[in-house]
Amino acid sequence: MPVTLPSVGTDIQALTHAADVPLQVNVLGAVTLDFKGGWWVRAVRQLAAGRGVGLQLMAFDLRAASPVLGEVTLTMPTDGKVPEGTVEVVAGTPSRYRHTLPLPVVVTIEKPPGGGPPLELAGTVPGKLLCDGMADFPPRGNVYQLQKPVDLAPPAAPLEVVAKLMQLPLTTSVEQS
Repeated sequence: MPVTLPSVGTDIQALTHAADVPLQVNVLGAVTLDFKGGWWVRAVRQLAAGRGVGLQLMAFDLRAASPVLGEVTLTMPTDGKVPEGTVEVVAGTPSRYRHTLPLPVVVTIEKPPGGGPPLELAGTVPGKLLCDGMADFPPRGNVYQLQKPVDLAPPAAPLEVVAKLMQLPLTTSVEQS
């Protein structure tokens, strides 16, 4: 079966869910959350030798309800500074795909510990989601894994880490437009 990658200009939208996501909050310890939402990427360029496509993250939004923290959202920054991801064909027969999705994350906690207005935290470095060994792209039912925990700090005090996103196992169902 021939390898098919998205053409430049193709938009790919994914509905996602992530169950039992541990968010470590310094004053509370670990809080487990179940997120639902989605992401949207656009194919922006062909990689060398036609073995992959560069993908720009256009939107990312996950939401979870917590009895302790209220609504917790994971989004991308609004400043447009999102590194390009890739989908690549990896060696083997049949061909397999690897999707790397850089994720500079913004976390908003509706009811922060100690009260006050919603708390916005930003990743001190971008996270990276990886789905390796996919039989098809766009993925259908595949699980993306966060490659390492992401430290979270107030944007005005990036060295003041107050929380950590420990894992983010995203299961996808995808529509291509």
